[in-house]
Amino acid sequence: MAQILVPVQSQAFAAAQAPLVRLVGWLVDQWQAAMKAARSSLQPREPRTAEELIEWAGRYEASQPSYAADLRAAAVRAQQITGSRSI
Repeated sequence: MAQILVPVQSQAFAAAQAPLVRLVGWLVDQWQAAMKAARSSLQPREPRTAEELIEWAGRYEASQPSYAADLRAAAVRAQQITGSRSI
């Protein structure tokens, strides 16, 4: 069986590196969380309320008036069905 001799100075150096390794790990975790949040914020989100449907209709009014009318009709219908403002 082979033995590996580790000088005492190496152990001290390794102990001094531990906080740096933890810091780098924490920074990597923070970076990954930020990238995940950025990716999810870029994903399209569907409207959840009648008000959001009406807001979308306003965005499409100039370029797609027929689609905007459909969105408004869906918002009105959702309010009639649920008796509330959420879809």
